[in-house]
Amino acid sequence: MFALLILHSISHWSTIDTVMSWLVSKGPVGVAGRDFLLSPLVPLVIAIAALGLFWSGRRDKAKEQGKVLSTPPEEARTKAEVKVVEPTAKAEAIVRDSGNSSARIGDINIYPPIPHTPIQPIPPPKAKEKHIELTALAIINKWIVLEDTAELWHFGSGRNVVSALLLPFYFDPIASDPVYSIEYVRAHLIFTTTTGHKIRVDHGCWIDSSVDCINIHPGETRHLIIAMAAEGEYAAINTNRTNHDFHVDKEAFDLISLGTHFGKLEVVLIWAGGGQFKRVYNLDLDLSQLSKLLPS
Repeated sequence: MFALLILHSISHWSTIDTVMSWLVSKGPVGVAGRDFLLSPLVPLVIAIAALGLFWSGRRDKAKEQGKVLSTPPEEARTKAEVKVVEPTAKAEAIVRDSGNSSARIGDINIYPPIPHTPIQPIPPPKAKEKHIELTALAIINKWIVLEDTAELWHFGSGRNVVSALLLPFYFDPIASDPVYSIEYVRAHLIFTTTTGHKIRVDHGCWIDSSVDCINIHPGETRHLIIAMAAEGEYAAINTNRTNHDFHVDKEAFDLISLGTHFGKLEVVLIWAGGGQFKRVYNLDLDLSQLSKLLPS
């Protein structure tokens, strides 16, 4: 330390010489001050003071290092906090993705896997059925005749004419939705006697049709044979000439005796190629009174 002080003084000798010359110019007091500064005691005092300052500086530095060990600086404290916060953020992200975003670390609910439910296809909406106004009119008595060549019944007179009760069906074009026609209209008849006995006709017979079905266009009226007079009583007629089962080796028609004591008639109309549409008509049927109708 003393050597450093000497070197430092030599490097600034011009400044020291100026100070010494100024002291000499002040007279005896200045000379005494110069002599004091140049005496051997002054370097010793300065050396002792330098040593004191050195040891004081070492003690302060040691104290500062102790503070670093006990309390990290702001930058180190920030890094430590970041290391703690990062796992928490990751844990919160995992919780949020798991569907339990309100749970805390250490209080995470674990849900079992949700079973996959297949989505059922939505069926297309069904087409709205067109409204068909097919009205059953009052039963009438008409002369009909069998055409042997075509094996069908039609209105007329002649040698083989018979009196028949017919049920007219009118296709109302105003009350119905617009269609070209209704096709393959078939009839099934159920007669019920006053005692509850039932007689069924599988395939009803239409006027002007060689099979058991007809087509009806809007505005048309087609006639279904209910019964025909035969030897003082009435008989229903069943055709064996069906649209799907035409047996040429069988009789074209079967007559089913009805007598005269019937109270109800149920007519079931089925139409369209696959029989998709059906209409049921319930009628009061008093054959004793209907027999009084004169055929026309």
